[in-house]
Amino acid sequence: MKLIKNIFACFCLTFIHSVAGQAQDPQHEGISQRSWTAKKELSDTLTKRGPEFNYYEENVPAFELPDPLIMVDGIAVTGPGTWKLKRRPEILELFRKFVYGRTPIERPEDLSFDVFDVDREALGGKAIRKQVRVSFTGKKEGPSMDILIYLPNHVKKPVPLFLGLNFQGNQTIHSDPAIRITTSL
Repeated sequence: MKLIKNIFACFCLTFIHSVAGQAQDPQHEGISQRSWTAKKELSDTLTKRGPEFNYYEENVPAFELPDPLIMVDGIAVTGPGTWKLKRRPEILELFRKFVYGRTPIERPEDLSFDVFDVDREALGGKAIRKQVRVSFTGKKEGPSMDILIYLPNHVKKPVPLFLGLNFQGNQTIHSDPAIRITTSL
């Protein structure tokens, strides 16, 4: 049980560290090496778009995260079997229901990909930046999403990939002015 809690704590810390973001390029204005901060102008613009959104961390009300080892019915996870068979599926279902939605069972028929930007000298020559538009209906004005990819330059073997879902636009990942600004927020 203690091992599961420690593994989960490490996962959470890694995830939070990734989400909080370390500065990728300290030369850019407004980015410190300790944390990423949204530009005030961007926050103000996005805040004016709709009263239901809060873009300021200081306005987030106090909250307590639920214990990941307590199931929905209030029973504690007592071992790996309970985790695999009950709690893990519960958490995945909660994410599907309240966060990400359901993944289509099959690939949409008109799914298409358009690489609209490639910069082989991104991040001071350390990476290749690719921006890809994924269209779900094949129609230019239909539902779509943009994917921002950074691949390390000068590597000889496959490298790990971190995939993060972002609901605020790829421009919030890095201050690079070449990153397409999301207009559908």
